[in-house]
Amino acid sequence: MVSLWDPSQPAWDLENVRVPVLVMNTSSSFYTPEYEACLRTLSPKTDYRSFEGVGHFLMLEQPAVFNKALMDMLREFDLLAK
Repeated sequence: MVSLWDPSQPAWDLENVRVPVLVMNTSSSFYTPEYEACLRTLSPKTDYRSFEGVGHFLMLEQPAVFNKALMDMLREFDLLAK
């Protein structure tokens, strides 16, 4: 896996990114505080959430939890159709 903060990779031009970003991960030592901090730099509207007791398929393992997180983000940024 390529690290977002790997100095050997081309620089990401994120200065103009303003779209909401929702990151949903399982709670794991793999996802370090540095990893979370890096993902939060993707956009000023990044929402990072970590969930206990799920694996790679949160949307299948706990669909109500996944749907609530997604709907919360869509409401927060007024992205639902009127």
